[in-house]
Amino acid sequence: MEIEDKISGSPFSDHQHRGISAAAILLNEAGKPSAGGGSGGTGGSGTSSSPPPESAAAASPADEQEGAMYGSDEETDEEAEAAMAEAFERLTQAAFEMVQQGKPMEADHVLTEGARQAAEILGSDALELAALYDQLCIIRFLHERMEEASEAAKQALDILKGHDEGFGPATAIAATRYAATLLATGSPQEAQLYTGRSIGSLERAMGMLAEIQPEDDEDEAELADTREKFEMGLGESRFYHGLAKQAQNLTAAAVGQHVDEMQQGLEAMAQHLGHDSPLIAAALREHSRLIMAALEQDELELAEALYLQDARLHTALGSNYEHVALTLYQCGTLQYVMGKYEAAAESLQRSLQTVRHHYPQAEEHLLTVQQRLGMVLALLGKYEQAREMLHDVAPALVGNLGEGNPASEELEFMLSLISLREMEADGVTDAARRQELLASMQDRLTKLTAYGEEHMLVKKARQLHEAASSRGSS
Repeated sequence: MEIEDKISGSPFSDHQHRGISAAAILLNEAGKPSAGGGSGGTGGSGTSSSPPPESAAAASPADEQEGAMYGSDEETDEEAEAAMAEAFERLTQAAFEMVQQGKPMEADHVLTEGARQAAEILGSDALELAALYDQLCIIRFLHERMEEASEAAKQALDILKGHDEGFGPATAIAATRYAATLLATGSPQEAQLYTGRSIGSLERAMGMLAEIQPEDDEDEAELADTREKFEMGLGESRFYHGLAKQAQNLTAAAVGQHVDEMQQGLEAMAQHLGHDSPLIAAALREHSRLIMAALEQDELELAEALYLQDARLHTALGSNYEHVALTLYQCGTLQYVMGKYEAAAESLQRSLQTVRHHYPQAEEHLLTVQQRLGMVLALLGKYEQAREMLHDVAPALVGNLGEGNPASEELEFMLSLISLREMEADGVTDAARRQELLASMQDRLTKLTAYGEEHMLVKKARQLHEAASSRGSS
């Protein structure tokens, strides 16, 4: 029994490093070796092998076709087909090596030229051509060339639609790849339509797999491998489906409605690709775009909710704790600016705990978080604790960043504010001392504009100075 005869799908190679290729499913189903195995070959996270010989890297399908044409009369069609498949494999491997060496544009050129020649030799609807377009999409998507990535994904999808019956799993996987590019280029509604169909197709395929009874160990291994590929494809579809829905409802109240779907999708991807897969990093990058858009539009409540959601997604993967710590720090800083001091203290404490647990030697980040936490504690009225924390980090900030750096100026600004508020709390009326502290705050505020006049921390300091000045005059 051949499992691929029962369902539109079969094993394909190196998916942990390369992702899933929709074209590879149909190539294997048709009994052909796939061109390059998985769809993420050019974005893999595995250890790079040594580059192929120059002749191998430069070999194109046209070269192999010429060799077959002038070979011996005894060469069979199967041998010619095998030679062609080997040429495609070397082509994608050469591109993979180029990306590993930091040469994505060279890899793009190799695959683009290979696709052009493949179309001339095999026709514009060949599955081998779809596999090359899939590789091109991955390179471009990972390197944020979204319009070009979308074009390559659409070309691969159009070819697959001509070979896949209905909207089978091969088409579903390719449709998800295209949906990711649509989302990145600002079309979340259209992206959701594609991912919705992909989820339905892959869930049906998983149901069919569950009904298959393997006849021997080989069948059982093939069934398990096929199920693994579909689970990963389904995970990717679910993540982008949730993200597409989130992108269409960007309000602080709506954030969190689709996080479970996104998290489950990411966890499925990580299970089969590994937590460090570039495809997972790219997926999370697309979520981060929502945060940046919210900040640019000055929608701080929305940005706060998205920061916390981002931290949850990264934490669920259990790997990139550096990003988790940074995100929580950024969220805490935003909450400080918004005047949400209790929430800010909680976010910053979580950031500090994450750094101390996973990166105890990351002194500079520890200082940054402690400085912001000290300022927040001051605004919560915990003056002694705040002053102690700020005095502890002050010398190291100067040592790391130099005299007159904005972080140190902000710290000194807050120390003056603490002294002023303590005077008020104690009922001390010393007009000269008060003016001295206000003048110090103004001086620090002026120097703090090194961040930029419109920087949110400068605006916050200005607000605090104005509030302190007005309390004395009332």
